[in-house]
Amino acid sequence: MHDQESSSSGEVDALLADASLPQPIRAALQSGVTLERIELDAEGQWRHQGELFEHPFLIELFHRSIVRTSGGTYLVEIPPYAYPITVIDTPRYVRHIRIDPSAQPCQIRLYLSDGSEQPLCPSSLSYVPDRGLYCHVQTSKGERLAARFLRPAYYALSEHIIDDQDAYFLQISDGKWPIPIVTHAQARLTETR
Repeated sequence: MHDQESSSSGEVDALLADASLPQPIRAALQSGVTLERIELDAEGQWRHQGELFEHPFLIELFHRSIVRTSGGTYLVEIPPYAYPITVIDTPRYVRHIRIDPSAQPCQIRLYLSDGSEQPLCPSSLSYVPDRGLYCHVQTSKGERLAARFLRPAYYALSEHIIDDQDAYFLQISDGKWPIPIVTHAQARLTETR
């Protein structure tokens, strides 16, 4: 947090409306301290006051440190500190995938922006026009969050997506799963605690 004018009163009001906001952040905001904007943009890149982060270790640390309060506020939490952030699209991104067709059932591994990997649950896939593919992923704390496929992962998975009578399906050796077309808001509604 910083003393210079960086956050709007609307952003501060929205943060203070979250009853689960950590008390040190609440107290600082109520005392008039303003926030510098830290944002995870729509392409999964970190920005501070609009400038891209450059240090790879800091980028990795921030991706691993995203948490969400029960009231829906995203924070970067590096104990004992926490700081509110703006998440433009999703808190997780699928960077790339690996498909193991020899596994039974066929397994698609997701490699996520927080450095973790996990199998894709095909029934969690959805498509947002002009934005791409989304799915649900589990965090180490058991949260279920939306994740957006970045271009390399999107193109790799799209090789296994078929268009059948104006509907999309993921087709792999052991099955065919529908991919519903949803709005951006619907893709993000999957975020639950």
